[in-house]
Amino acid sequence: MNTQNPKLSIVVPALNAERYLDATIQTVLDQTFQDWEMVIADGGSKDRTREMLSAYAAGDPRIRPVFKPDESPFHGIWNGVAEARGDYLCILAISDGYLDREWLAKCVAALDTDPELSIVWGIPFDMSEAGEILGPAYVYAHFLEGDFPGRRPSVLKKILTKIDLRHPSSIFTLFGKVNRANVAAARQMLGHVTVSQKRDWFRYWLRTGTIFPDGNTVLSRRVFLECMPPYRMGTREPGDWMGFYFNLNSKGYLARCLPTPANSGRINAGQVSEVWKKYNDDNRREYFTKLAAFRRQTAERPGSFHFVDRDGNALLNQ
Repeated sequence: MNTQNPKLSIVVPALNAERYLDATIQTVLDQTFQDWEMVIADGGSKDRTREMLSAYAAGDPRIRPVFKPDESPFHGIWNGVAEARGDYLCILAISDGYLDREWLAKCVAALDTDPELSIVWGIPFDMSEAGEILGPAYVYAHFLEGDFPGRRPSVLKKILTKIDLRHPSSIFTLFGKVNRANVAAARQMLGHVTVSQKRDWFRYWLRTGTIFPDGNTVLSRRVFLECMPPYRMGTREPGDWMGFYFNLNSKGYLARCLPTPANSGRINAGQVSEVWKKYNDDNRREYFTKLAAFRRQTAERPGSFHFVDRDGNALLNQ
């Protein structure tokens, strides 16, 4: 364990998070892989979050609070990334956590043994506000291997977590998400598909546009800095993750999926994806517009695209 030059930096944006802090940090402390730092960027909490973070840092130097005002969770992520020292990077929401105690060890081993890889990801599971595991996120459930408790998610429970009776608009927001793509994805979770890897994943992405679940990805910090659109001061935006996914794949960086349970993410009516629905919908449309153009370009000029390793070097075996 090297507290000055850790292998992995776990960046966590936080604001008034005392309710979740202990549980989230514990899932990191429980990991079998221990060569990490946890950079928790607090944007100005008014509850006990800062006091709790200071106590954790006093007991474990790997937990590094960053007390710096921010305008949004995405701004907080960039505040944390600026302090990160690891070769590898992952972003963890303060209300989420890891399900597999060996998850970080598996990801680091995959990256260490294959220099072609730039990113490793796994299967996210949904969790209720109260902490109940509801099952795998339906977009990725068909990739899951093995038989686990909650292998078939409770669709009714998931629907109820999205509805907040204090905010009737949440009902209309939910039904606004019923479309052909989401219904098809929900049907897929009843079956199983062997997930494509590396070059085959690129081809699968090019055909489907499937994105990575950012809550459990472990990737090269250099690749993150190159591909993630920066935060724009004054916008308070939640981050152009769709732009990140497009940049990473279209630049030729290779991904590997470990098709096992990786992390849990709380779903509720007040989460970022709900609050920033219009922003996310606009980004999604722009993402698929760019993907369609890139698809045409690669078909018309097949020699113009090259796969690269995580240092940006072209791979010989294209």
